[in-house]
Amino acid sequence: MDSYLSDLPLWSDPEAKTILAELCEKHRVPMQVLEDLVSIQRERQSQERADGVYQAITEALDQME
Repeated sequence: MDSYLSDLPLWSDPEAKTILAELCEKHRVPMQVLEDLVSIQRERQSQERADGVYQAITEALDQME
């Protein structure tokens, strides 16, 4: 999934990524969950229908339990 994130400033800029990691820690959101959710959105953004997107989101969020 990293290929869906590497062009984003939040992941490609070290300072921005550090701030993002600090925010994730502060709000108790695992960085991997955020990465998964952004990747899901980017993978599916060109689809007209949301087939399977809710299941993918649920699976990503289940990592927080």
